[in-house]
Amino acid sequence: MTPLRPSSSDDWLSPADFGDPALVNRDLVPVEATRRWLMPSDRLVLWAAVGAGPVSYAAALGGERRQALVPLVLALILTLLLGLALSRSSSRFGAGAVLGMRAAFGPRGARLPLLVRAAIGVLLTASWALMLGTWTGRLVARSVPEEPWFASPWGLRSVAWGVALVLFGLGALLAAGDLPRLRRGLDGLLMLGLCAGFGLVVWAGITSQGFGPLSVEAPMLWARGLELFAGLMPVGLVIALSAPDWERLTCGRDQPQRFGFQLAGILAPWGAPLMAVVTALVGGLLAAASGVVRGSADGHAIPDAAGFGGLAIGWAGVGFSALLWLLPGSLVGLYSPALALVAALPKQFSRRRALLAWVGFAVVAVPLLDLLAAGPYVASWLLLLAPVVGVLLADEWLLRRGQLVLDEIYTAGNTYGPVFGVRLAAYLAWGLGAVCHPQLLGVALMQLLVTKFHWVGISAPEVALLGGVILAALGYGVLAPIEGRLAALVRTALTPRAKALPMDALGTAERVVPVSLSTEATATLSKPLPTEENTDPEKRFFSP
Repeated sequence: MTPLRPSSSDDWLSPADFGDPALVNRDLVPVEATRRWLMPSDRLVLWAAVGAGPVSYAAALGGERRQALVPLVLALILTLLLGLALSRSSSRFGAGAVLGMRAAFGPRGARLPLLVRAAIGVLLTASWALMLGTWTGRLVARSVPEEPWFASPWGLRSVAWGVALVLFGLGALLAAGDLPRLRRGLDGLLMLGLCAGFGLVVWAGITSQGFGPLSVEAPMLWARGLELFAGLMPVGLVIALSAPDWERLTCGRDQPQRFGFQLAGILAPWGAPLMAVVTALVGGLLAAASGVVRGSADGHAIPDAAGFGGLAIGWAGVGFSALLWLLPGSLVGLYSPALALVAALPKQFSRRRALLAWVGFAVVAVPLLDLLAAGPYVASWLLLLAPVVGVLLADEWLLRRGQLVLDEIYTAGNTYGPVFGVRLAAYLAWGLGAVCHPQLLGVALMQLLVTKFHWVGISAPEVALLGGVILAALGYGVLAPIEGRLAALVRTALTPRAKALPMDALGTAERVVPVSLSTEATATLSKPLPTEENTDPEKRFFSP
């Protein structure tokens, strides 16, 4: 098989010459170490982009800021640690999340978890877009009171759906190019978002004359912190599973690095919690100002900005909210899902075609989330990814320990797919971890922990997160080696044993000639073995 490292991006090998055509796509090719360009400053921008978002903004509301920032920071720190742990093989071999998924679930078995992860990421960003569109529809109804249609239910829904469609269109334009182009776009959006947030904070301080109380004592600080942490970590799972798609291009791994460069590389991912804290502080200050002027806060930039500054500042809040959506949404809601769809169906999709498919999926998903009021259930769907993270961690750090056979990733070999390209142990471990989901046994396990072990304050989502990851990791660590040994025994039993070499009439053994030998070697080995008869010149065989 042709080596897996093309010399340049234009030197592309056709799928017929590059592994199994059903498992290979141009966007899945490992990138050589000499062609990786992601500097620490680029990684800082990408990690900071996923740190900002509607969840970070709403994490610090009104009087709950002091007790909300701690779980927010802890959730983002755990997210970046998970992302870096899952990116170990990707950053080493230069390929994205497809490496970990195919190594754990098998080259063919990875299709289902890839599609589930991608669909849940799109649904998460669709719920964010729907929330932004809903507040924008209400602002439009307030801005044009002479048009009663905008205040009607279908008028509000039309505006909300239209805003969501525009957001996904802008995100697709950002993600349609390569990662350098996406990084440049995110860099500009970050600067614009920081400037917009600073301007809104200054205006909020002027109108509220000091923002009001910055912190209020609240009971059960620990229980509230656990609740916020459990609400933030499902989003962190999506970010962690997306991290290998950009960490694969981290440069300098094939060269000795200076201390300053190494230190910058270590500090770059910490842009995520830093940007999350900045976004949460902006949200907290805007909510406090709205609470002083209007008497209430909603935890969203649009109503909070309109609460202290009127309709004009409310439209500035629309722009700020759109920036908060585009920063993480273009990465974890479009770019990574597109690569996941390409990895699941390489022959059917390119990355741009996958982007169009996910935009079409979002166009259908946003109205369904609105009509069925299914937005609050998205967090429950996110918990299905906890066992997947457990399986990937166990495979990366316990079984493979950073080692990988690239040829087996791009072919349906027996190394990572013992059963026809599928690793059944990974699916069994996924199911074992999914038992902790709140819709299954999560609530019963929570009650058991509270009554028997007195774990006061623990909730069903926390049980689903911790139990899902731990049970899936343990189950995979036990079942995967057993499956490998059983598959090897079955293959050995089914493989026919070597038969005795056929003999000719004189008892001369016929040799099996390897295909790769030269013509001269083939002619030599095809001669009969020397015996007493054919070595004697008088007894040599000849044709009559």
